[in-house]
Amino acid sequence: MAAVEISGKRARMFRVTHIANVPWILENGLHCKSSAIVDPGFERIGNLELIQKRASRNIPIEPQGTLSDYIPFYFTPYSMMMYNIKTGYGEIRHVPNKDLVLLVTSIHHIEKRGLDFVFTDRHAYLKTAQFFNSSANLNEIDWELLQSRDFQRDPDDPAKTDRYQAEALVHQQMTMQDLLGIVCYTKNEMGTLMQHVADSGLDTKVVARPGWYF
Repeated sequence: MAAVEISGKRARMFRVTHIANVPWILENGLHCKSSAIVDPGFERIGNLELIQKRASRNIPIEPQGTLSDYIPFYFTPYSMMMYNIKTGYGEIRHVPNKDLVLLVTSIHHIEKRGLDFVFTDRHAYLKTAQFFNSSANLNEIDWELLQSRDFQRDPDDPAKTDRYQAEALVHQQMTMQDLLGIVCYTKNEMGTLMQHVADSGLDTKVVARPGWYF
């Protein structure tokens, strides 16, 4: 099992999506919810109600807008969203690990590439969320909590699960060059994804990391 270093030094970012969405992403890149560029066959895996609510959450710092103007990532592959998708918890549809991929980049990589971004110290939809737009503020993230993979509710620390859901938000759109790679569950999916990458003429890195899944 490959251990994941979750730290401000690396500041990696992880976005989960359905494997069926990858061919379109390879051809078109990633686009925010408010974009006019939309995958007509997009396979949704998240909570639709929360996705819609995010359109009303304003970003208080540059480049401003609302959460719908950003592509959201978490700072851990072991996100509560990933767990809920795997288990089918609440209103979220169960999806097996083999059908889930992680799109991976980092704050340092997107900053170097000149992308506009913000990040939060907790779930971005919350009124208590603090927003930042520079890697100089990465110490505001609770990296120790993220590294522990512990998102059990704690009556002595009621904001714990909120901090575990700290978000990195990239403004409007991303190209495949803005990603560091794609992670999948097993080598079976890796073969399929590598063929998609080859068909698109890109050199995107694809790796199987079963240890990055619940």
